[in-house]
Amino acid sequence: MEQTYFTILNSVCMCVYFPWYSKWYSGLVLFFFLLIPVVVSAQFRIGPKLGAQMGRAVYEDEAYKELYSSSFRPGLQLGAVLNYKVSDFYSLHTELYYSQKGKRSKNKVEMISPTDNKALYSFIDVPVLLRFSKHQTTPDFKIEYYLNVGPSINYWLGGHGTIQNEEYSRLTGKEIQQYRIVFKEDAKTGTEQVFVREANRLQMSLDFGGGVIFDLGTGKTIMVDLRNSIGIGKTYMGKEDSGDYSIGSYQDNFEAVNHVFSISVSYLFDVDLIALMQKGRFRR
Repeated sequence: MEQTYFTILNSVCMCVYFPWYSKWYSGLVLFFFLLIPVVVSAQFRIGPKLGAQMGRAVYEDEAYKELYSSSFRPGLQLGAVLNYKVSDFYSLHTELYYSQKGKRSKNKVEMISPTDNKALYSFIDVPVLLRFSKHQTTPDFKIEYYLNVGPSINYWLGGHGTIQNEEYSRLTGKEIQQYRIVFKEDAKTGTEQVFVREANRLQMSLDFGGGVIFDLGTGKTIMVDLRNSIGIGKTYMGKEDSGDYSIGSYQDNFEAVNHVFSISVSYLFDVDLIALMQKGRFRR
């Protein structure tokens, strides 16, 4: 059995290849397979999460950063948590949640047509984190302190925003124009909609942080999590001239990664999957 497992693991690691993210995805696959033997006997925690975050775009082009600032904007996150407790010391933590990642881009130097662009992008995020824990027990309470680190896969759903630009105002007749992000060009592109050419909708980030878990008894806990998420590698949102507003004085630069600070609260339930399976077999 053990020999068969490692034969499969070796084959997967040698055969899996992704042209753009080969190193990151191969590492993620390896991470999963290494944990399979221990996850079989793990304890689970599962439940909803709700959080707030501050995000901004980190541009690649140094010349663009000299012209435009990039500041943080608030957003929300909402989803579900699943934690595989391998031992008291470490666990595998994964989540699936909707995330709003914002940015504000504003010209830093004097221009003929000043621009103030505020955007909020929608994502589905799936982090896979290795967690290291330390437990504190007293007669009155039980607390678990932990640190997280690991990759996250981020799928770009779309977004919306507002832009102030004199040329854009003349085009639309509005001082502040609302817009939404689209990935397919149509007749409305450049007014109510902004077409992102060659958008990279599948991105990756490195997540790290920590938090505390309060034991409420009867198999229920509350988790408070603080996290920093930084886009990694060349997984930009698009190209330098991807954002098409149909004006000459401003082009939104999507050759950037997201940088996000977040805080979230989760309400978790302990689940013993092995015990549930054995209970089901006993009933049959």
